[in-house]
Amino acid sequence: MKFVAKKPDGVKRKPLRTFSEMAAEFGVTSGALVRQMQLHPGAPKPQLTHRSSETRGRATWYEADAFRKWWKSIPRG
Repeated sequence: MKFVAKKPDGVKRKPLRTFSEMAAEFGVTSGALVRQMQLHPGAPKPQLTHRSSETRGRATWYEADAFRKWWKSIPRG
């Protein structure tokens, strides 16, 4: 049996972005973005994480608006 989550009628959700998509949007590597998240408090938390049992990979999705707001709050030197 396949589980399918249904959202209530009329509920609209904003699309989520993967971590690599956010890094590309900001023009930095994934490693640099990880480091910024470690150094600066208030980094956004993933909204969804998927771990594949077949490939042992992992994907995380974030709310783009919250991520952009946090990115703008980081002091630049």
